[in-house]
Amino acid sequence: MTGDHARSAALLSALAEAQPKEVDLARKALSEAISTGRMDMALQLARQVPAAQLSGDARLLLAAEELRRNRADRALPWLAASGETGALDFLTPLVSAWASADRGDLKRAIDQIDQIPPNSLLGPLRAEEHRRRG
Repeated sequence: MTGDHARSAALLSALAEAQPKEVDLARKALSEAISTGRMDMALQLARQVPAAQLSGDARLLLAAEELRRNRADRALPWLAASGETGALDFLTPLVSAWASADRGDLKRAIDQIDQIPPNSLLGPLRAEEHRRRG
């Protein structure tokens, strides 16, 4: 199954559905679905894989889906889950701030932005917020 990644994703997805106990098969199908942009398929497959075995891309996809549905609080566990690849917990203060701002609690949102370590990937966001507030 090389070359036609969309077809590979569809075939692997069908195999994963037929063999739901084969987590590695679901993970391969999930990876192909993400790489081909089949997010609908990827979301369905991601729900078949235990959280600890999901790739960082898959956990980020699940978190993004919750954010898209205006459920920031449900995105946080996907960011906190420790998977085999990549830590995403650096995004937690940003998503928490987003959820607080969405609820109208701007003071808490600012406090959560202040929790971002200055040397993290989101450090420039924190610095910008501090500059903006003067």
